Amino acid sequence: MKIIVLGSGSKGNSTYIIGSSATIIIDAGISFKQFKKRLNDSGIETINPDALLITHEHGDHTGNMCSLLNKLNVNYYINERSYLSLSPDIYHNIKNLNHTFVSPFEKIKINDMEIEFIPLSHDTVECLGMVIKENDKKVVYIADTGYLDSEYRPILEGANCYLFEANYDPEMEMNSNRCQRLKNRVLGDRGHLSNEDSAVNLSYLITDKTKNIVFIHRSQECNSLDVLKETVFRVFNDFSIDVDKIVFDYAEQDYPSRIIEV
Repeated sequence: MKIIVLGSGSKGNSTYIIGSSATIIIDAGISFKQFKKRLNDSGIETINPDALLITHEHGDHTGNMCSLLNKLNVNYYINERSYLSLSPDIYHNIKNLNHTFVSPFEKIKINDMEIEFIPLSHDTVECLGMVIKENDKKVVYIADTGYLDSEYRPILEGANCYLFEANYDPEMEMNSNRCQRLKNRVLGDRGHLSNEDSAVNLSYLITDKTKNIVFIHRSQECNSLDVLKETVFRVFNDFSIDVDKIVFDYAEQDYPSRIIEV
C-alpha cells in the first residue's frame, strides 16, 4: 500500500491510500482543488479512487464532501448517525449520492481490501477509526479521540503502519489563549490524544512488524514538532522500543506527506 496524508489538522483532513486492489480516501476536509494539487505534487496524476470513508461529521473531515463526490463519482461510507448529523448544506447535496452505512466493529470489503471500523471517543454522535488490511499488510488509522480503550489492543496491535493522532501538549494547551471551555473539551475523554497519550498507546501496539508511524492531527496552536518528537522518543525509551527500526513521519496541515510505502 501507498499512503499520502494530504492534509491533517483542525482546518481540514484527508488521506489517500493506494492498495493493489483498491484506492480509498479517508475524509474530505480539504478542497477538491487542493486535493488534486497535492496528489499531483506527490506524483499521482491518475486519481481514480474506489471509495470515500468518513470518520465522523465534523467540518474539518466533511467540509468538502460535496465537491469531492461530485468530481470523483465514488461511493461513500459513513455511519448513519454521522450521516444524519452532517451540516444541512452538505447533507442535502449528498443524500442522493451512492452511499453505504457502516457501524462500529463492522468489516467491509472493497475489492480485496478489508476495512474494520473501530469506535472512538470524540464529541460527535459517532467517530470511527479504521483497520485496513490487504494481502499481508495492515494499516491502522486512529484520530479524534480522547482516549483509546485497551480492549481494542488485540485488534490494533502489530500493524505495519500506524496513522495516529498526537494533537496537543498539555502545558501548551493550558497556557494557550483558548477559552477554558475549549481547553476542557480538548483535554477531556471526548477530545483528542495528547502527545504522551499517543506514544503510550502506541507502545502497547507496536511489534516487530511495525515499520512506519505517521503522527496526524497535530494542533498548530498547542503543539510543536520539537515537543512532539521529544515526548514520543522519551516515552518509547521508557518502554524500551527501538526507534531505529521505525520510520517516523509528521503530517502537516498545508502540504502533503511523502508517499509512505507499506
